[in-house]
Amino acid sequence: NYFAPEIEAQGRDLARYYLDASLQRYFWDKQVSVSASFRDVFDTRNYAGENYGENFSQTYEYDRETQIVLLTASYTFNQDM
Repeated sequence: NYFAPEIEAQGRDLARYYLDASLQRYFWDKQVSVSASFRDVFDTRNYAGENYGENFSQTYEYDRETQIVLLTASYTFNQDM
């Protein structure tokens, strides 16, 4: 995902980008599915920008823990119904 720089009333947000990925597999005639999702694969999801006005200026950068792995398994009951 890519978010272009934005101009705001009292400043601007810098561009930001990140990549998420996921895999999914089915087993036993598609009754069981297993998936893995990876958030922010390259650890680039951060926020930065500037705020300014007549009597102030501020530069900010947020670099949070955004690399997350999610594992999911599901089973479908009574698939023929």
